[in-house]
Amino acid sequence: MKFIDIHTHQKKQNNDTIHIYNCIVKNEMSKLEKKINFSAGIHPWFLDDFNEKFKKLIKFSKEKNCIAIGECGLDYQKKYLEKFSKKKQIEYFEKQILLAEKTKKPLIVHSVKSIDDVIKIKKENNSFVPWIIHGFTKNKQTAKQLIDNGFYLSFGTKLFSNIKNQEALKSIPINRILLETDDSHTDIKDLYKFVAKLIGINISDLVNQIYNNFNLIFNFTSKYTRQTH
Repeated sequence: MKFIDIHTHQKKQNNDTIHIYNCIVKNEMSKLEKKINFSAGIHPWFLDDFNEKFKKLIKFSKEKNCIAIGECGLDYQKKYLEKFSKKKQIEYFEKQILLAEKTKKPLIVHSVKSIDDVIKIKKENNSFVPWIIHGFTKNKQTAKQLIDNGFYLSFGTKLFSNIKNQEALKSIPINRILLETDDSHTDIKDLYKFVAKLIGINISDLVNQIYNNFNLIFNFTSKYTRQTH
């Protein structure tokens, strides 16, 4: 079994860890990106020139090592709403959801002050691909709301200091948990050690469980139906 880092901004390659590099859509893809597992999406902070970026995203999504769409989603912080309205953010988010459906790839979701709309959009689109809320930092009530609606939650380094976030992690089924380093330089193994101690299990059991979660999410095929998720 390998450690899984579901979302990282660092281009890492390790024999004992599977890293999912967060590829920001740009003009061309480097040779390194073609050799590592990556996700590709248009972040709600960078929706300018969306149509041109979306053409590139479609191209990137066809790469063999592109295993997820995202991160994409909604960010309702004032400074981002001043640039892109809720309506526009939702429009662009839904286009990426449809791409995930078409390519049968999981969706890595950025959500800030927008959980209710993200859940609503998932229901309205009747989406069957797995949805992962990346960098989940909220409390156990929000965690339950998301789990009840079929989401996976990916926790990052905020766990080290955020008590409410720790309580959220302890409150949800372990088969819905993923871990990530995001833009930090933390070793994913240190996060695994912390989480194993936090929830009171052996680290090898945690590694096995998250590896199984990863395989279920990323190795799913057309045999999955809309009733599965």
